[in-house]
Amino acid sequence: LNQVDFSKLIELRLLDLSHNKIESIYTQQIEACFNLKQLYLNDNKIYFIERFIFLKFELLNELNLNNNKIKLFYFNDFPTKMNILLFKNNLVKHIELGIA
Repeated sequence: LNQVDFSKLIELRLLDLSHNKIESIYTQQIEACFNLKQLYLNDNKIYFIERFIFLKFELLNELNLNNNKIKLFYFNDFPTKMNILLFKNNLVKHIELGIA
């Protein structure tokens, strides 16, 4: 994902990065795609997601994080208007309900 340039894709509404062996997600990698409504990151090897990254995507309606290696989950890291969050088959050991 580090070698992909999304900076010119500001009108992008759907981004499917599933099945890509991605291990981590950082703000600078996808922040230009702030108009996303659907983001599919399922079936990767994601173990790290930068805190608050998804809050920048105010229009995000659906996020699929199924089948990754995520161990820590923060409820407040997602847009309040998001309707669909898929998160099964991860390695969650801790769920944080508040902001740390």
